[in-house]
Amino acid sequence: MRLLPLLGALAALACSEPAREPAATAVDTRGLVTSIRPGSSPGSGAVRIEGPPRPDVRYAKADVAVLASTRVVARTGTGDRPAVFADLELGDRVQVQFEGPVSKSWPVRAVARQIVILEKVRGFAPAGPPRPVPAPAPPASISSLTSDLLGTELEPAPLDTEPGEPAAQPPREVPDAAVLRDVRTGDQQTFDRVVFEIDGPKLPEYEVKYVHRPVHCGSGLPVKVDGGAFLQVRLDPARAHTEAGATTVATLQRKVRLPVIREIAETCDFEGDVTWVVGLAARKQYHVTELEAPPRLVIDIER
Repeated sequence: MRLLPLLGALAALACSEPAREPAATAVDTRGLVTSIRPGSSPGSGAVRIEGPPRPDVRYAKADVAVLASTRVVARTGTGDRPAVFADLELGDRVQVQFEGPVSKSWPVRAVARQIVILEKVRGFAPAGPPRPVPAPAPPASISSLTSDLLGTELEPAPLDTEPGEPAAQPPREVPDAAVLRDVRTGDQQTFDRVVFEIDGPKLPEYEVKYVHRPVHCGSGLPVKVDGGAFLQVRLDPARAHTEAGATTVATLQRKVRLPVIREIAETCDFEGDVTWVVGLAARKQYHVTELEAPPRLVIDIER
């Protein structure tokens, strides 16, 4: 008889629904603004966003319609503050949440519900008086608004395509491209070290050289990397993403606390070209070594 209360408690526990963890919110697109086209009504327009594939980003490249009703904010060191479409500049780093349907085109096309300006290419202006918010446009369907700003029936031509030019195509995957598995730095007492580890039988072709400034390979726009000198490392043919588009390197840009190395950042992962930039305190002599099992490209930078 004593077993009955225990069995009843166990049955109630088995039938109860387990607690659910809140689902992580993915960003629809995040990257650099590479094209801007103002709209016919105040506070509206269209932008193209391009960034590297990431696990928490649904689309690496997107044409985005911005409406007067789209919420635009600038994320500064003192918190978010209201912004407008006119605040967007080429080279700004932003993230976008979509509203309504997403076109099955390359790049994808959608209407922005919210745009967060993460980093301004020219820096954030000092905070001023509140900006006037444009009056909302008359109600219309998301589909018609997207068509007005991005093209009739969501044609997959890019924003900056001239009449008669071919539409943009998805990236070309390069066969036998080496997979970049890890990029790490280390303190070697008399020099700083950066290591590029490959998942594969051997290293791809590579080029190591100083450049005047780091730029994004897709847009040619500058990439902000801390340092007074920039050492560029290019691997070819190589890729730093899976077939599903997820990155194979844990962090694509990070600050480094070493005597010479200040920051490392990926500036390209496209059609067999993988490029990283190492930001240094000053231009220094460096030495390149190839290691095996696993294949590694090692760059030692003198202090």
